[in-house]
Amino acid sequence: MRLKIAVFCFLALLPVQSFSSPAAIHIDCARKAGEFTHFWRSTGFDPASRLLDPDYKQYMSYIGSIPRGSFYVRPHYLLELLKGTGLLTENPSYDWTQLDEALDVLHGNGLKLIFEIMGNPEGQFTNYEDDTQARAWRRLVKDLADRYAQRYGSEELRSWYWETWNEPDIGFWQQSRLALLIYTDACSEGLNDADPQLRWGGPGAAGGDPYFWLDHCTFGQNYFTQQTGTRVDFISVHRKFRATEMVNRELEIISKIRADYPQFAEVPFLNDEADVRCCWRDDLWWRPLPNKAAFICNSINQHLVRIVDSAGVDYPILSNDNGFWGVWNNRTQLVRFGDENRFAHIKKPSHNVMVMLSLLGHERCTVTNAPALTGGIGCITTRDSSDNIAVLLYNEDLDNPEQSVDSIQLTIDNIPFGSAALVHYRIDASHTNPYALWPTDNIPEVDTLRILRERQELERLEDPVLISIAGGSLTKTVALPLNSVSLLMLCRKPEQPPSPVTTVTVEEYTGVHDNPEYLVKWDGVDFKAIKTYEVLYAENENGPFRRINVPDIICTAFLHSGPSTQGYYRVQPVDLWARIPEISPVHRTGTKRNSAFSKNTFQIIPVLGRITISGEKFELYDIAGKKIAFGGDRKSGISGWTNGKSPAGGIIILKVVE
Repeated sequence: MRLKIAVFCFLALLPVQSFSSPAAIHIDCARKAGEFTHFWRSTGFDPASRLLDPDYKQYMSYIGSIPRGSFYVRPHYLLELLKGTGLLTENPSYDWTQLDEALDVLHGNGLKLIFEIMGNPEGQFTNYEDDTQARAWRRLVKDLADRYAQRYGSEELRSWYWETWNEPDIGFWQQSRLALLIYTDACSEGLNDADPQLRWGGPGAAGGDPYFWLDHCTFGQNYFTQQTGTRVDFISVHRKFRATEMVNRELEIISKIRADYPQFAEVPFLNDEADVRCCWRDDLWWRPLPNKAAFICNSINQHLVRIVDSAGVDYPILSNDNGFWGVWNNRTQLVRFGDENRFAHIKKPSHNVMVMLSLLGHERCTVTNAPALTGGIGCITTRDSSDNIAVLLYNEDLDNPEQSVDSIQLTIDNIPFGSAALVHYRIDASHTNPYALWPTDNIPEVDTLRILRERQELERLEDPVLISIAGGSLTKTVALPLNSVSLLMLCRKPEQPPSPVTTVTVEEYTGVHDNPEYLVKWDGVDFKAIKTYEVLYAENENGPFRRINVPDIICTAFLHSGPSTQGYYRVQPVDLWARIPEISPVHRTGTKRNSAFSKNTFQIIPVLGRITISGEKFELYDIAGKKIAFGGDRKSGISGWTNGKSPAGGIIILKVVE
């Protein structure tokens, strides 16, 4: 009787819902619809100096923990962090300290840059029509690229997008239009002086259009070469509308580029601020809800079908400019309680939809009978190198508060295996929606914060189940609420369990209640069927270890709140068949650093040959605990081994000593 009463009470709390007749969607896994680049893996924020604050260092760790690939980050005003003297002379002296620290935060979390060459170091560059300033800027850009090629490697910098000043068609640019065009030439030639393979483009135009800039790059005289034109490796714009209108506006620009600037017709096209609304601080009720996650999926699918497929555009970046800090109703991926030094982050659906999207493969399957894209319901289906099938469904009407439910009947044919684990992830009003538990910007009490953290990860609609697939076909009906996203995955069992996690680091922060908190980070394993990572903690090196993450997590960072003493951490992956690797390394906590590594902490580094490490003072040990004969410091770093050989076992242990 108690069970019946509990069920009745639960149902009574649900909103009234209406169900539509089923919409039939057919998926053919044997018919390839095209490649599927994950072009949405990007975010941005303002200003870059926030990267020096503890809250943003943790924020970037969460962005970097999204699985399966690198995320691009586009901060404004990076060059405000560059200091120096004699910047207008032929022998400038640079102080890279702050810029190094900021970029190390990004690079250390596996993040890549859309590097806006934006900012005015020491306030020296006030008029690019002045020849001395123009030539000094070209020299500074070359020195900038040389600096970070040495620090991170040339191949890393070639994977970045080097972009003009943000939105120079509106108030961000304070000089003349002619000065902007000379600045453009200085950036292009400075990058070319450093490495002709660095990608350069722009103009990141906002409400205006990119045509004045393209006119110069096509027909104008380059200030430095005196030749006609300036190179353009990509074209970027900012269009912020609902998905259908956003794509319409972009297609208008693409059509004009093809008609009036045919030499740029095949150049990659980016919308690197593709939000539904401008003004990140605006208070909008749907921003902390699944509505925003559903919008992101609709926008991605419309760009994919209408721009990539139909128009044949090379489209590498669709960026939601939502990397800001803020409260629930701001344009952010995380909500922050507290300030930049004492804080708590909670993941919003707009973050977890990126986690969900990361689980899609890189080859699309053919989808037929899907509703029209402009109707709000959509489907993306992929397969990966292991033939796992992922079906993404969304139902979006951004500012509609109704709770209707659509019924989707999926038929999946030509599945290339006879049995699988079926996993169903969901973002809706009841799943992956921490805002429903705490719809206020007030700092939650300790117990409430704990519950929010337990409900902030990507949640499953139901536990994974093992199924048989008769004749290579599967039919399933999915109830899909308005403003929700589902991901169904069919995973074939691999022969071997996942590999062990080999690199674990721990960073200490101060929580919003003035308590120590430890962010445990690790390198994800290359395995497509992870159920969860288990984060294990013990007060002693030999255990006993206990699992401390209550929710299952597939990201590669977890915040441990509560231990008052130093302890030890291990991380182990668990696959959908409950298999775990045989070993996982132990990592000890240290004192507060809020940097890439923590003092007196250790990082296990697998070594296949030579290595390069820089950024802190450190010592090196082999796997047996024997100290290697040299270390390094933040200025010089180290490279290679004194005896020309890697240590026994191919493993070193790095200890930070400053």
